[in-house]
Amino acid sequence: MKVLRKNGEIVEVSFAEQEGKKAFWHTSAHVLAQAVKRLYPETKCAIGPARKWFLL
Repeated sequence: MKVLRKNGEIVEVSFAEQEGKKAFWHTSAHVLAQAVKRLYPETKCAIGPARKWFLL
């Protein structure tokens, strides 16, 4: 997976790397939120995880 770093650099990372895991889970959270919004349009999204344990 390609990751865009804060300095603008684009790097290739794998899920085996910590940075790859973080990028995967972050992206997955956005996909999940979009799916929930499509099923339940009245849903309100918040900033950040609801529970600390949600982020693995």
